Amino acid sequence: MNMLKVGRMLLALSMIVTIVGLGQTAAPIKTQPAGGPVDFSAVHKLIANANAGTDFPEGDLNKVKAALSQLLVRLDALEKPHPGMSKNRKLPIPFDRFRTAEVVEKVSIVQQAKSLFVGKEGRIVQSSQSVMLVSGDAEVIQSENCVVVAGGHVKMIQSRNCIVVADRSVKMSQCFPRNKGPNQAPGNDRIPEPVGSVVVAGERLECSQSQVAIAFVLRPDRTKETAPIQSIQCQDIVFLNALNDWKSIQDTNCRADPLTTPVAK
Repeated sequence: MNMLKVGRMLLALSMIVTIVGLGQTAAPIKTQPAGGPVDFSAVHKLIANANAGTDFPEGDLNKVKAALSQLLVRLDALEKPHPGMSKNRKLPIPFDRFRTAEVVEKVSIVQQAKSLFVGKEGRIVQSSQSVMLVSGDAEVIQSENCVVVAGGHVKMIQSRNCIVVADRSVKMSQCFPRNKGPNQAPGNDRIPEPVGSVVVAGERLECSQSQVAIAFVLRPDRTKETAPIQSIQCQDIVFLNALNDWKSIQDTNCRADPLTTPVAK
């Protein structure tokens, strides 16, 4: 009799385990991108080691492209992206069109499209779908859909839908998505495009009068009196940092959303 009871208990336990196991398998599981945080320190080192007058190695260019692509994949996997941000974002065309580029002292990209430049410092003005990799400081002025990786500081002015990675700081001013016209959006003549900029700063970040972006600081500099992240009159920006590192002034629908696992370092 005791043996019979034991047998029934074991059978019931087996059925429970089976049911629980089936429930776990059937439940939707959020997939996370493989690998650890994107190592941008290695990317900055590759660019810093490039010598003016030589060609930037194709292998190094592929590593930069891979790091930026991995960043977008990790941001796509965020659980709470802003509704205005586009999903499955791709890098601009130049990475696929060019195998290398000559390294120069100072990069100047003015009213150009689909260009790739490598140098010590530089600026992009009124250009689109262009890539600039510099070891020092950079400026992005009135440009769209561009990629900038800089080892120093970056100023981003009146530009939209760009990917900016700076090892030191980023100042973003009056940057917002272009509005669709009535022909593109029947019944509503001003609907923001479902895109935005991705801004990564090493130490400090300042945003003013800008809209729709995902932005974060990798190593917040807390040695100064002001907060490492400051935003003024901004809208719909997600800062992937702790609330204590962010000072907000007259913002609308912005938030601090710290990550449990960093997407980059």
